[in-house]
Amino acid sequence: MIRNNNKFYLRLDRLFFFLKEGNRKLILFGFFLCCLNSAMGQVRIKSIDVVGLKKCKPSYLFKFIECKPGVLLDSLRLNEDLQRLRNLKGVSEASYTVQIVGNEATVEIVCRESITLLPLFGFGVIKGNAWFRTGAFDVNFAGRGIEIKSFYQYNKRHSFSFQARVPYVKEDKWGGLGSFEALKFIEPLRVDTSFIFYNNDNISIEIGGIYHVNENQSFDFSLNYLLEEYDKKEGEIVSLGPVFVRNEQFAGKLVHRLKHVNFFEQYFSGWSNEFMIQVGHSLSSNRILYTGSNTTKYYKRLNKMNLAFRLKLGLSTNSQHYFTPYVLDSYFNIRGVGNRVDRGTGTISLNSEVRQTLLENGFGAIQGVLFTDVGGWRSSNGRLQDLVSLKNAKVYSGLGFRAIYKHAYKTSLRIDYGFNMLNTSQHGIIVGIGQYF
Repeated sequence: MIRNNNKFYLRLDRLFFFLKEGNRKLILFGFFLCCLNSAMGQVRIKSIDVVGLKKCKPSYLFKFIECKPGVLLDSLRLNEDLQRLRNLKGVSEASYTVQIVGNEATVEIVCRESITLLPLFGFGVIKGNAWFRTGAFDVNFAGRGIEIKSFYQYNKRHSFSFQARVPYVKEDKWGGLGSFEALKFIEPLRVDTSFIFYNNDNISIEIGGIYHVNENQSFDFSLNYLLEEYDKKEGEIVSLGPVFVRNEQFAGKLVHRLKHVNFFEQYFSGWSNEFMIQVGHSLSSNRILYTGSNTTKYYKRLNKMNLAFRLKLGLSTNSQHYFTPYVLDSYFNIRGVGNRVDRGTGTISLNSEVRQTLLENGFGAIQGVLFTDVGGWRSSNGRLQDLVSLKNAKVYSGLGFRAIYKHAYKTSLRIDYGFNMLNTSQHGIIVGIGQYF
């Protein structure tokens, strides 16, 4: 606190860092905070401004600032506003100053924006199975948190995807989403003890809306059209598996999200949950198909270490069908296992990581990662207990490396090497942008 010409200038954004310096400083900090709030108790905010913006629109940021002109000045509420801003994808850091004259305060929030228009890149390699993906994404298009992503992928075949998500329309609680994907894979199909390979052509169109209950809870609801074709590759055994399969369907999807995760540079803390249910009508087989999944994430920060966990569970209509919705893939669930190596009507996976910051400065950071990915599958027409059967279990562990650039959203080079703990001859490398989860 500095006195100058009967004006008080308060620099409060870094107060909570005293928590790391022992009980003595914690007591002093608590005493100081009580005195500060007592002194502020009679002061009201006259105006509040956000500075340091180049791309973000002030009207968008003010949706997440609860302190308004006319309310009592409260340092705790101001710090909560700062954390809400840090949690936005377009803001990497936020601080504030307060100028008090008499019983009125002028608050200035200083934001350091993230670079949000970034390249998208990833690849995976195991013996006889490789892929790569390149593209670009922006998570703060037009400075309003709009997310746009487009990529090209090659896995001996060519794929393309475009996705857009507008979280808020006219500063309301409503938003919209849409996507178009033309994906092509070489798909392995397990028939008895053999694998038969197919050319898989997948075209999907989705359009829908978003409703925000509050800053931590939202719903997505959408309609989508899907056309899948599986054509057996030349040279495969004719007697095993179908020669050609076509699936055309319309579906409705509902997604519920809860998010209580706080971000501070490369560190995460808190938890989130995402539940999805989809009901589709297959025009090809005149069947009703159900698909549901739930993903829970938990993060714990311990000084310069971050513990991270992700639990995914998925179930779908369990029928005797060759091409089921869940895939075993290094990109989605088990690092090192390969690209789309198996399918099932049910899946469960647990990903766990220990992220240790090894080097750090104001520009970036280097993290070392230990990880273990465990998963189980239910094959077509299988039993629910197959999900936890040792016969279907995949247990991969490994080491990872993260090179993090602090001034851009999720800009870290990720390299993971995973190996099968039950069969060490199976292993692979996965490279991408951003944390795995």
